[in-house]
Amino acid sequence: MNNAVVVLLITTSSNLIFGLSKLIAKSKCSEINCCGCFIKRDVALEEKENEFEILHKQPSETFSK
Repeated sequence: MNNAVVVLLITTSSNLIFGLSKLIAKSKCSEINCCGCFIKRDVALEEKENEFEILHKQPSETFSK
């Protein structure tokens, strides 16, 4: 195979995997079953963690001249 084709296939497949993982991370489903891979998540704990991060976020430092 041509090197350009191999690079294209690797890039496309890795982007697909990263895209799917991003969708799974944003999903609020407690159980996911995809292609024989079963994932069970504690979405209540993740929601509490997100709320804690929002409440305890440090204000960004502003630099004035």
